[in-house]
Order: sequence, then structure tokens, then C-alpha cells
Amino acid sequence: MLSFEPITLSHKPLFDNALSGNDIPSCDYSFATIFSWQKHYQSTVCPSAGGLLLRFIDSDGLPCYAPPMGCADDALALQQLIDDAKRRGDNFRLAAATRQLFTRLEHATPHRLRLELSRDQAEYIYDRQSLATLAGAHLQPKRNFVNRFVRRYPDYHAEPIADGNIEHCLSIYNAWLAQKPAEPLADEHASIVAALENFVALQLRGLVLYAGNKPVAFAFGEMLTGDTFLTHAEKALRDIEGSYAMINKLTAELIAKPARFINREEDMGNAGLRKSKLSYNPAFLLEKGVIYLDQ
Repeated sequence: MLSFEPITLSHKPLFDNALSGNDIPSCDYSFATIFSWQKHYQSTVCPSAGGLLLRFIDSDGLPCYAPPMGCADDALALQQLIDDAKRRGDNFRLAAATRQLFTRLEHATPHRLRLELSRDQAEYIYDRQSLATLAGAHLQPKRNFVNRFVRRYPDYHAEPIADGNIEHCLSIYNAWLAQKPAEPLADEHASIVAALENFVALQLRGLVLYAGNKPVAFAFGEMLTGDTFLTHAEKALRDIEGSYAMINKLTAELIAKPARFINREEDMGNAGLRKSKLSYNPAFLLEKGVIYLDQ
């Protein structure tokens, strides 16, 4: 079997090297995502085939592998994962796979592969300029929220996330949790805390929005590919009208440059989240699914 190990910050240079040529704008190709969510998914890594192989437990509780990252030989990497699953007695499953990745692997191996896409896993990709300007009739409701926020809080300001205001992000998140109906959010909480506590090491960037002196929203992310910024988290106080629309707009204006696109991740099948993400008029959805061996 392959030797997988827990993921630590010391692995970041290996991930940076493996992902340096990545052109798939998926949140699953981000070390910060993998690192901050590793407790939830029980993610482990194996340096192999000139790159990195990852094994984790998916949201259905099933063992699976992530797409090979930076491997010099896709056929070899794929065969290693297939053999590893067989030795463990698991069904081979390669999760978080895009059509682009499927085509690449299909051409690299003699195995017959099958891709099953999942709408719940599709990532929402937006035109950055559209989110920054909110121009057009379809985004008029968002402009209205921003304008109401500015009128109500003319003394608002935003600050880059840094050591001095990370505690404000945590206070916003805790207040946001208190305003939500009871939901199992412990894993999200752990991922946000892990990201904020290692903000500099993970090379993240973000903003805290203040209404006067009160912190009311925050967002953070990173450049994912040459033209795509990935928003990892965005939280705002529900009782501060327009705070969500405002932090979204400021993220596009101030911290997502020079990206052409912004990836705002999946909705995971949550109806309310899907409605919200669609309301911002995505440029396209990045389809993802699971690759199986087609016996």
C-alpha cells in the first residue's frame, strides 16, 4: 500500500510545486482548502510519481482519492491509486474530478473510466468585474443592498485581514453562528479557525468590514490560477442589512485583482445557498464528480 501521512504546513512547498502548473480553477486544487478542511475529511498525503497523491473520506463516509497533483506521469499515478485501493479492499473512487481532468486521465491510461457528475459539487465561477461593479439590471437588487448599507453606515470602512483584526473575524463568525438555526457547523468552524490561525503561512488575503467601529463582515481567499481568485470564506451579520452584498463587492474590488474570475465554491445541495449563489449571475458552473473504473 502507499504510505499516506497527515498534512502539515511543512507540506506547503510540496503542494506549491505540484500545483504550480495547475490550470483547473477548482477549490480542490488549493493547499489552503486541503489544509483547513483536513480534519473533516481525514485527508492524508503521499509524495509520489513526481507529485502528490491524496486520500480522504468523502461526505458520504467513503474512502476516495483526490486527482493526482503535479505528477510527471498521470498513468503511473493513476495506477498507483488503483492498486492502493485494491490492496485496502476499497472500491476505486477519484473524487473532485472535472471534465478536463477526466479527459486527461482517460487519454493517459488503458483503463476504462467513468465520470459521474454531481450538481451539488459544481463550483460557481463569476466575472470579477461584474461582482465589483454590480452593473446591469440582473444585479440591481445587489446594488440596492449596497446603497442602503452606505446610506445607513456612511462611516463604514474595510481593513485587510492581519494579526490585529483576526479576532474581529472570529467574533463575526461566532455572532453569525448565534444568528443561525441549529446546524452541524463544527467542521466549518474548525476550517475557518485553521485558516485564520495560519493566515500568513497559507498566503491568504482578505478584508474585515466595519460599520463605524463595529466589525460586521469578513471574507478571505487566494489566487488560485493565473486568472481566478478563490473565495474561501465570507460571513456577515444578518442584522446589518447589506453587509453581505458590501463585503462581496469589496472583495471583488480590492483583493481579487488582477483575477478575471472569482470562484465562490459549491452549494453542496443547500437550497438557500444555491439560490444566493445563482442570484449573483455566475459566468459558468465548473462541473465536478467522481471517476470510477468502468469494469
